[in-house]
Amino acid sequence: MSDEDVGRFLKSMSPEDFMRDIEAAEKQYVSGEYSSAEEEFDELEQSYEDLFQ
Repeated sequence: MSDEDVGRFLKSMSPEDFMRDIEAAEKQYVSGEYSSAEEEFDELEQSYEDLFQ
């Protein structure tokens, strides 16, 4: 996907706004409000393994 394609889906923002969004996301991750996709997939994988054992 090109930068132009991605730009159609993301809001326009200044570099400062972008950095504020990144900092907010990091704080939410650290506080446990959100988890990474890898963590979610690991939990799903474990759930399926538990089901079929």
